Amino acid sequence: MALARAATSRVNIYGLVTLVALVAIWQLLVDGGVVTAQYIVAPTEVVAAADELLASGQLQEATLHTLSAVLIGWALAVVLGLLLGCMFGLFRAARTYGMATVDLLRSLPTIALVPPAVLVFGFSVKMEVSVITWAALWPILINTAGGIAQVPRELHDAARTFRLSRLRTAVSVIVPAAMPSIVVGARLAMAVAVILAIVAEMAGNPAGLGYEMVFAQQAIQPADMFAFIVTIGLLGVVLNAALVAATRLVPPVAVAESQRERR
Repeated sequence: MALARAATSRVNIYGLVTLVALVAIWQLLVDGGVVTAQYIVAPTEVVAAADELLASGQLQEATLHTLSAVLIGWALAVVLGLLLGCMFGLFRAARTYGMATVDLLRSLPTIALVPPAVLVFGFSVKMEVSVITWAALWPILINTAGGIAQVPRELHDAARTFRLSRLRTAVSVIVPAAMPSIVVGARLAMAVAVILAIVAEMAGNPAGLGYEMVFAQQAIQPADMFAFIVTIGLLGVVLNAALVAATRLVPPVAVAESQRERR
């Protein structure tokens, strides 16, 4: 319940009104014959197609597949990104010898890695998760390392004053102070994860929303195609809102807490 309240407390009412107005204009343009493109269907047809897909279970199955791949790939990226980001942020030697390699690897277009991933893992969810993890890793790693590097010197001095160990300083002071940057990286990684899941499903994995969207396009079923597109958009919005709400529920760890514990 708390997560739901946190997610709904920041709903952009004006943005929703604008979206509804745009959908209404889309409907009027199609009904009025202003838009005459053969495969541009009205929103009511999209809703009807979505209802049929829901009744058959096809939409739920595709959404569950994409959602599970996104969450698994994103979670793996968060774990790896935090570990590597902390290593690069806390240790000068790691930055000196490793950041050039990171810059090279993250510059590779992730889409170009789909064919090699297909060769290694075949047309499977493993291929999809591997591509998602690779793409989502870099925003978390870079933001974590950057956030830690920008922690004010005063916090390091305070930790030394209270004789905290290096591990305790990192866990209780430095990482919490870098949390805003880490959260930004996690949100960027979530968006990247959704995009790469759809790309992988379109290009190499015959399952999920991306695959179903392409299949509907090839079968010349525009209403179904738009229904899957709308579902993809809603999935991205819901995941981002849930992540924002979850981060707002986690209280930051302040230096004052370390001070109280020390006393």
